[in-house]
Amino acid sequence: MLKINYIYILIAFSCCKPDPLVFITNNAYLQFAFRDSLKSTDIAEVYLDSMIYSFGAVPNHIDEAVVAIPIKLIGQPQSQDRRYNVRVQHCCENGLEDGIRISETILRSNSSSDTLFLTVSRSLVHKEDFVNIDLYLDNSEGFTNESVISRHFRCKFTEKLLEPDWWFSWRSKFGQFHQEVYRKWIEIYYPGSDPSDPVGKDKRGYCWYNMPSTTAFNEVPVTFYYIQRLRAYFEQNIVYPDGNINEQRILLPRL
Repeated sequence: MLKINYIYILIAFSCCKPDPLVFITNNAYLQFAFRDSLKSTDIAEVYLDSMIYSFGAVPNHIDEAVVAIPIKLIGQPQSQDRRYNVRVQHCCENGLEDGIRISETILRSNSSSDTLFLTVSRSLVHKEDFVNIDLYLDNSEGFTNESVISRHFRCKFTEKLLEPDWWFSWRSKFGQFHQEVYRKWIEIYYPGSDPSDPVGKDKRGYCWYNMPSTTAFNEVPVTFYYIQRLRAYFEQNIVYPDGNINEQRILLPRL
C-alpha cells in the first residue's frame, strides 16, 4: 500500500492561544504541539488546534495519507518509557475503524516530546466533502491531561483542492479560484520545473506549493512563462467550473 506525507499540502486553521494555565509541578501533562509558524515567536509558541489535508493535490494512486502530529511534555522527563492515551473520534464514534491507524503512543525515556502518526485511508474520504477525525489526549497512569487546553486536535481530510494561501497575492494573474485551474497549475509548475534562484530567504525551488512572494515579472520571469502556458491551455480548451455548462467557461486574466 502506497503512502505519502506531504507537509506542504496541509492547510491549517483555528489557532490556539498560548496555554495560560498554571500547572501543578508534581504532575506531568501532554499537549498537541502543531506549531503555527506564522504566529509563533522566539518568546511564545502558538499551536494550531486543527489542520486540513487535501488528497486532491496528490496523484490518484496514492491511497493513504500519514500526518505527523507533535506531542509536547509539560513536566520533567523520566528515566523510563511512559505510555499515554490517545482517543480517536470519527463521525461521532469512538475508537479506531478500518482505514484509520495511529502509531504507538509511548513517550520515550528522557524525552520531552513525541510524534504521533495518524494514517488515514483515502477510501474514507472519497465521497465526502470533509472527513473530521478528532484526537484527544486522555488521562493515563503517567499523565493528567483533562485540564490542558491543547489536548484536542482535529484533522480534516478532503478530496477537494482548496485555495492555497498564495492565491490571494496572485489573483490578478490567476483570476478567481477554480479547482480546475489549480489542478492544471500543479501539473504544469511541478517541483524542479523552475531552475531560477529563489528571491529572499527561502532557498527552496519555486513550484506550485512554494510560490514566489513577489509578483513582479522582472523578478520571477520563469513563473510568468508557466502562467502563460496555463492561460493558453484554458484558451485552447473549453473548461467549465465543476463541469457545469451553465457557468461561464474558465479563462485567466490577461497580463
